[in-house]
Formats: sequence, structure tokens, C-alpha cells
Amino acid sequence: MVSREEYLLTCLSEEAAEVIQRASKAIRFGLDSTEPAQTHTNRERLCGELTDLLAIVAMLNDECALAHAHNSELIKAKIDKVDKYFQA
Repeated sequence: MVSREEYLLTCLSEEAAEVIQRASKAIRFGLDSTEPAQTHTNRERLCGELTDLLAIVAMLNDECALAHAHNSELIKAKIDKVDKYFQA
């Protein structure tokens, strides 16, 4: 039997993979392109996948004591690091 923690961690990895896939599509075809037989752009679909990922993070916080917190200082540090390497 799978525990709730294992289930949520599996969901987290699946959602992260979906974010990766949607980001890759946006890189290849553009954020504003729409796949055949789809009504939403890659931008809209990426936003949806990010929302799904954040929902699982919230569930892990609530149910598994993940203790992930929105820390603006850590986020700013990551933004600075990403910008630094982009400029290199």
C-alpha cells in the first residue's frame, strides 16, 4: 500500500515533468503558439502546469510537514543567480 506521502511525492515528480514538457514545447514553438486540436496556447498551458505543481507543493506542506515557505529573500537570491549566469 502506498502512503499518502509517497503518493504526493509521486504527484510532485509527475507535475514537475509536465512543467518540463510544456516549457520545452514553448521553447520549440513559442509561448503563444497553439498545438493542433488544442484551444490553449503554450503560455496558458504552462501556467496551468505551474499551478498544478504549486498545488502539490501546498499539499505536501500541509500534509507531510514539508515546511516549504515562500521566502522572498531566497527567491531573490535565485533570481540574481539565474541573471548572473545568463549574462555570462
